[in-house]
Amino acid sequence: MKKNVTNRTLHARVRLYIENHPFVSNMLAAGIVNYSALARKMQKEIGGSVETIKVAIARESRNAVKFRGYDESRVVELLKKSRISIQDKTAVVISENKLNIPRLIASEITENNVYIVDQTKLDITEAKHVKISKDLVALIINSPEKIEHTPGVIAFLTQFFASKGVNIRELISCYTDTVIVLDQKNGAKVFSLLQEFLK
Repeated sequence: MKKNVTNRTLHARVRLYIENHPFVSNMLAAGIVNYSALARKMQKEIGGSVETIKVAIARESRNAVKFRGYDESRVVELLKKSRISIQDKTAVVISENKLNIPRLIASEITENNVYIVDQTKLDITEAKHVKISKDLVALIINSPEKIEHTPGVIAFLTQFFASKGVNIRELISCYTDTVIVLDQKNGAKVFSLLQEFLK
């Protein structure tokens, strides 16, 4: 990338970089970014001078919440009013055909039907083309109705899990319920971390 760019072009590149890197906008919104270090990192990708990039970062930091697209304090406040429970012995069943099985949640997607079920009640003997993942946990978050009008809840949760190195196996959000299916080894860890964070 060319190093000689106009200040206007460089400011646009800084803005685009922040928009495309949510973790950067989060840190800017929290006011905990070392502008010099960030400018040096950005320079490797967008060119220009470090000093000009620092000026652009300072200017764009005022809009960091806008880049993030949601107000984290509103999301945390909503989650603090939510009930969080965990269900072990959960399985995910994926089938080409609809199944008549007891389930917690069912979702019909393009080519498959996905069921989140209590594996202790799972009895599939005749169905073909079925994939079953067992020994999972379901984290169930029941939130106030205003979750429907509060942007960023799912973004916050997925980022929270990713920051802990936790992979989400399935995620379904319907009305006031958010169900997140995780590997069993991560269930208790995430549950306790969320409870501690949302005290």
